[in-house]
Amino acid sequence: MKIANSDEGIRERLIIAGIKEIELHGLTDFSLRRVASACEVSCAAPYRHYKNKDELVLAIIAYINSRWDMMSEQIEKTFEGDTARQLIEVCTANVRFLIANPNYLSIMLPVQSGMTEEQQSERARIWARIKNLAEKYATERNATDDGRAELAFLLQTLIYGTVMLLEGLSAAECEQKIIIMRKELERIVGGI
Repeated sequence: MKIANSDEGIRERLIIAGIKEIELHGLTDFSLRRVASACEVSCAAPYRHYKNKDELVLAIIAYINSRWDMMSEQIEKTFEGDTARQLIEVCTANVRFLIANPNYLSIMLPVQSGMTEEQQSERARIWARIKNLAEKYATERNATDDGRAELAFLLQTLIYGTVMLLEGLSAAECEQKIIIMRKELERIVGGI
């Protein structure tokens, strides 16, 4: 049993080091050697846990998504029956999630060249929950197909833009901007 725990510990350390590696070097210059070195394991250790670099990158994206899924599921349960409130709270939480984990930004926000189709698909999952809530809300409000697409686009744009503009601000300044963003979310969602 101790070996299994040790293997899981190494897997998670590789993922955490891989996140930092992507933040510092991007995907095109991603090095399993540097990841192994950061974890203080042999150069062969990553290959005992992941077939190759692409599989580790996929595991990194899935790791981030699993953390986001736990948070957003809790929000949805808390506001069950109120899709508008779920949507506003999940969007606001998404901004806070990305701000609280700035090293995730290099993986989740910009378009990454060099991602495999499977990695791109996994990366899109972080937005799927918001898109699904937007679709559900728009359907409840009898929005047109164009209205549904517009809502999803506006929400994603607001989240992306807010996160990018908060970089380098103090916690108090970030909170002020998040309050402004939340008011805009309420206006957008209420306007459908």
